[in-house]
Amino acid sequence: ADIWILQKTEAMPPFNTLWERTYGNIVNLRIVQIGYEADTERALLVLNSDIRYVLEHADKYIRPLQDKGRKVCISIEGGGKGLGFCNLTDAQIADFTAQVKAVVTEYGLDGVNFWDRNSGYGKEGMPAMNTTSYPKLIKAVREALGDGLLVTLTDHMEPTEYFWDTAAMGGIEVGKYLDYA
Repeated sequence: ADIWILQKTEAMPPFNTLWERTYGNIVNLRIVQIGYEADTERALLVLNSDIRYVLEHADKYIRPLQDKGRKVCISIEGGGKGLGFCNLTDAQIADFTAQVKAVVTEYGLDGVNFWDRNSGYGKEGMPAMNTTSYPKLIKAVREALGDGLLVTLTDHMEPTEYFWDTAAMGGIEVGKYLDYA
């Protein structure tokens, strides 16, 4: 993320560089997943070994990006277990929100990106998708992180299909709680 540069150069000799820009201002670290612990029915923030390594070596991989003005966020995706942003209980939302806030705070990140894909909805024994869980999660995370940190979203198919419909979202205007989508 730090080495991609867009450059405009004069088309005629002496080919002077007119400007250079780095690519993008938000870097979403992947892959962090939402997991499920069957014994406790907890939704877990799963940091695989790759992302854990990057986070634990933030001075090498994250701070240089932030020092250049980029925002660095974790990007959370489904874990294929049948539990995702669209079928969490209120208790799971509160617990998961606390986990997200702890990771963002502990590692000095700039926020979180939600990308509900690969959740594996429809697996036997897991709750059905609903239209209120995801908006509640977004609102809870926004309130937990406060205004100084980012909450972003990757719009992906069915999970975000009803975000325009405030009534279907349980009265939550999702866009009020997002910085970017």
